[in-house]
Amino acid sequence: MKRLGYHGLWEIKDCPAELLKFENSISTFMDAVAEGVNLTVLSKSFKQFEPYGVTGVFLLSESHLSIHTWPEHGYAALDLFSCKNFDASVIKDIIHEHLHTQNITFTPIERGILNKLEIQ
Repeated sequence: MKRLGYHGLWEIKDCPAELLKFENSISTFMDAVAEGVNLTVLSKSFKQFEPYGVTGVFLLSESHLSIHTWPEHGYAALDLFSCKNFDASVIKDIIHEHLHTQNITFTPIERGILNKLEIQ
């Protein structure tokens, strides 16, 4: 069966709060993810919350990459939806490198599964 997209959800826990507080470190992390799995970034948007925490979205040719952080809980939620395959293990390595945690849960979701009769 063919699928139209692949959606990955990462629950990222036990991160040092300092790495999740501000836009500059989250932007650098998101850039690394996009580059690491060869995504085409069309635009970026971030919101810095007070006193800390960040939400960020990358609009991609392939779909979207987003994150929301809760520094006070050492937690971030990362979401990537793409119409092309990506290597989730590469993203896991980037999370380790940039957010300094081993506590990561990954949930893959196949989107738009088509059977042979529906493919035009």
